Amino acid sequence: MTATPAASGTGQEVSVYQLRPAPPIRAFLLAGIGSILGAVVIVLSRAQGWHGVVTALGVLLFVLGLVLLGGAFYAMTRMQVKAELTPTGYSFRTPAGVRHGTWADTVKVTTSESGRRITFHRRDESLQHVVTPVGSTDSAMRRLTTDITDRLKRSRAIDS
Repeated sequence: MTATPAASGTGQEVSVYQLRPAPPIRAFLLAGIGSILGAVVIVLSRAQGWHGVVTALGVLLFVLGLVLLGGAFYAMTRMQVKAELTPTGYSFRTPAGVRHGTWADTVKVTTSESGRRITFHRRDESLQHVVTPVGSTDSAMRRLTTDITDRLKRSRAIDS
């Protein structure tokens, strides 16, 4: 999380939070094992003069390991959520698109039991959901929800 001063000179800050999912350790492990086994089968089949089908199976196993590795990295980077909180509102960049609004139009904010979904209840009775890759046990998520609550309360004090 980084916080930078607001450009408007209000003295309040613009807070930027980057929520990232945990690395997919199992996928990395399976990709590594598959690629290593594939490479070993390729080398052994060529050195021992085994049938070409065995070499092809080794190549397939190696390539599948690399594809799984690429897919794990892609999913990990794609599932990131960037939250920007300003004195006047919020903006979330998620895999599902951009969600934004103002504190003045927000009645209340709730989170799901797991803490992975933040719901903004708006004055027009619509709901705006933001699904994050981390839950309430993540320290960045706790800081984000605390900051959202503080900013919403501050906006109520200014409106009064």
